[in-house]
Amino acid sequence: MIEPGTTAIDRSNAEIITVDHTPDGNKGLEGISYDGDGHHFYVVKEKNPRRIYQLAWPTAANNGAAPRQPWNIQEESLSLKDLSDIYHHPATGNLLMLSDESATVVETTRDGKERGRLFLKKSRSTGLIRDVRHAEGITMDGRGVLFICSEPNLLYLFTKSTGQAREIAPGL
Repeated sequence: MIEPGTTAIDRSNAEIITVDHTPDGNKGLEGISYDGDGHHFYVVKEKNPRRIYQLAWPTAANNGAAPRQPWNIQEESLSLKDLSDIYHHPATGNLLMLSDESATVVETTRDGKERGRLFLKKSRSTGLIRDVRHAEGITMDGRGVLFICSEPNLLYLFTKSTGQAREIAPGL
């Protein structure tokens, strides 16, 4: 448990799950999200090949079941060149996949059927005053505000109520 005042973590008893053995330099695992209802994680591999893995929370009952792919995103690519991050939306069970190279967020069902798409390019419809560059992380809060972080040091907030985005440069 990490609590206020924690200065070190002993990982000698930590459980390690090997997901992908591909030695692709900086094209490995990029993002992770937890499905609390299903008690499993979704993990994405950036590219060469793109992958989405579903991992069960390790328990005595499932004996650390092997990761599985809910669908083959390499074959059914959704026109995404890479995968930067993934977010499991608890209210719908849908997945939001972020692609830096495609400058896109795609919402899908758990089996890969597209439900929606948000382009991260400058436009009136999104309220972006410039393209989102190097989008690397995605999450959403309980009110439906979508957060995307990008390099260098930018945070974008997308809200349904206004249909617009806000760009925030922390510390600048």
